[in-house]
Amino acid sequence: MQKSFRAATCIMAGAVFITGGTFANAAAPSAADVHFNKFQAVQSMGMPETIQQKVSAATEITPEKVEKAKDIEETAKREKQLGVDIETTGVAKVDDYVNIRKSADENSEAVGKLYNKAIATVTGEKDGWYQIKSGSVKGYVKAEYLTVGDVKAIESAGKKIAKVKADTLKIREKASQDASVKDLAAEGDKLTVAGKSTKGWVGVSVDGEQGYVSADYVEISMSYKKAVSKEEEAAKAEKKQESKGSAVASYAG
Repeated sequence: MQKSFRAATCIMAGAVFITGGTFANAAAPSAADVHFNKFQAVQSMGMPETIQQKVSAATEITPEKVEKAKDIEETAKREKQLGVDIETTGVAKVDDYVNIRKSADENSEAVGKLYNKAIATVTGEKDGWYQIKSGSVKGYVKAEYLTVGDVKAIESAGKKIAKVKADTLKIREKASQDASVKDLAAEGDKLTVAGKSTKGWVGVSVDGEQGYVSADYVEISMSYKKAVSKEEEAAKAEKKQESKGSAVASYAG
């Protein structure tokens, strides 16, 4: 029974036909022919009519199925470009930041902050709160402060980065091998993609000015802001204070 069903599946696909016990390539039939042949093949196996109907319905090509397949393909393409799972990615929409709470309660301890346009992965939902993970922080934020599954919001939250793959890469004034060199970038350096890119060249920002690098020697990806934990925030404030004190001491000396 299992071997017979496999044979029927091959006939249903419409890509190969059984000839003398071997598989032979043939010109692809029309959708109507495929539907008729697969149904006829199942009938020849002696299957009950209900199974025949289910197989026919499950494998029938419809405009809705074609459109759904296109949507899935387009989503996969966009996710590859954005570097995130669109459906579970949320973008903070606040004036400054929103607190990330330890539990879904406004009186719960704040374990971190999600600044405006920072992204988070939504892992659950509870009573008007999203359970999230962003950077090193896990917790809850009010659902009203997060836009989830919105491609445009994700695009606006991220910035394109060109990571240098060569030992040393020349940043030129124009998109040409003959253009003068503005600066050099080392392997691993991350340049912000900016301006218009042309064939074989990627536009980048160098000290606020436009430059170009060869597309052959950079890897393009998206970069996003993530949540900041209480500990990270405290360390950042301490470092800023130390830097300010050092500057005052230097000036006084």
